[in-house]
Amino acid sequence: MLEQPQDDWNYINVYHGEGFEGTMAQGEQKITYEGICDPNTIKIGIAPTVIDQLKAHYMYLTWNDPNVVQPFIPPVIKWQLDFDGKTEIVSPAAHFFHGRDSTTPWLPNKKRRPDYLVAFTLSVNNDRVIIVLEGDPSPNIHGYYRSFGYIGKIVPFNEYDHAGNFGVTVGMGDLRTDMTGYTKNDVLTDLNPDVYAKYGEYTSNGMDSLSMLRTRSNVLFQRYYPAFITHLPNYPSVGTLPPSLSKLIVDADGFQKSLWTGKYHASPIYLVHQAEGYRGYMDGVVAIHDHNLVNRDELVVDTEILKDTANPSLGTWTEVYKFFSIKSPLNLFKHSPSPDVITIAFLKEIK
Repeated sequence: MLEQPQDDWNYINVYHGEGFEGTMAQGEQKITYEGICDPNTIKIGIAPTVIDQLKAHYMYLTWNDPNVVQPFIPPVIKWQLDFDGKTEIVSPAAHFFHGRDSTTPWLPNKKRRPDYLVAFTLSVNNDRVIIVLEGDPSPNIHGYYRSFGYIGKIVPFNEYDHAGNFGVTVGMGDLRTDMTGYTKNDVLTDLNPDVYAKYGEYTSNGMDSLSMLRTRSNVLFQRYYPAFITHLPNYPSVGTLPPSLSKLIVDADGFQKSLWTGKYHASPIYLVHQAEGYRGYMDGVVAIHDHNLVNRDELVVDTEILKDTANPSLGTWTEVYKFFSIKSPLNLFKHSPSPDVITIAFLKEIK
């Protein structure tokens, strides 16, 4: 389920769970308060200031009369209930950021507007959706993100892995209140147990890990981390490794595709649980180093599989991958073998 937060146009919330049912709102919401309450005092969880008591009383009677057609019917969202018959089986909200508020001091209006464009690039099949969101950079070239999201099934190593095989991960923005409304302390499990520890110590927030619906032992919404083939990376913090092993010096101009193969080399993105080990890999997306490639470059892979074995002259199938330079400050690659320079390319087409 995707949800637009109230009065914030920098991101969308993403949820997953079991037994989702939802109906859209019907009618005009403003009918319930226009001319009745001061619109500046209408906020979630706070009683508004009534400016016309007679209209307010009439609306109250209308709202509670089952025989009257309601002018506005709010949306209804339901999830399957857990064993206790009370708790809905739904993940914590993963915040999928595509922009942030400006911090330029002299700007009178620092907020993003609801009508600013957002670019969606998707790769879709019956099992999963790969999404890259990119906020409009025009109002603030420093205030947009290019965020990667994966929603759906992974390719499992166990052919019977179906019932709990559904994952969600998205990219989050800068962990500063003035930019995104969040700090790092707001998304840490141990500091927010009511939000991120409902299903145990390793409940995923869906932003710095992949949140899978169920583990092998049926634990809900647990963290899975990416693993992939990589050379020694440029670690973001000093002291992670001894100085002699701190990074592989990659020349900005000289490091291109392999001189041995004439190709760029990427890796499948495997998903690993800290207790249950390797479960599978992401479908149609690979890990690749963000080096000497331009955002939206297309990479062609020869599968070496004949299109028609009876007619080899037709050639082989090729896969086209689209490269994206991911620019979200928090994403699942921040907890990976290469937290600083790894990014993605995902399947565009087979031809």
